Amino acid sequence: MKNALEKKLQKLQAQKEALDAQIRHIEKERAQELRQLRHKKYSLIGKVILTQLEAGETLNFSSESDLLALLDQQLITKSERKTFGLPCPAKSNSQSIFHNQPTPEIVAPQSQKNVKATPSGRATTTAKKVNQDPITKTNLTPVLPSSNPQSELAKEFNL
Repeated sequence: MKNALEKKLQKLQAQKEALDAQIRHIEKERAQELRQLRHKKYSLIGKVILTQLEAGETLNFSSESDLLALLDQQLITKSERKTFGLPCPAKSNSQSIFHNQPTPEIVAPQSQKNVKATPSGRATTTAKKVNQDPITKTNLTPVLPSSNPQSELAKEFNL
């Protein structure tokens, strides 16, 4: 009887150790996901703030809602907006983060077909690309503000 109880106890302890290992593994994965999410948030906030500073705009955040309003205005992609729990806007004329220019439309390269007759009388066609690069309808080159003296930069960043 004692032997049967010991076997059952060892079996339960082994199951407990396996469950504890699974719990540690899941907690480790969850912590890693949270670190990745935090890093993504830091990167996106930095990108938005840097864009605002390069455009010469002043930043004044008195609360978290002010920051979220700026992020809501500047973040475009579904994944970026999802990171902060912002609703995805309906598909409309979305604006680019580059100085509020419209998102470019890409025109696919056109091809020309050449038809040639072979000695056996069969016709073969070959396609030749006219344009190798897609043509964009708008220019997305960001315009950088003029250079600030070092004293202004130091004052701006509280250095």
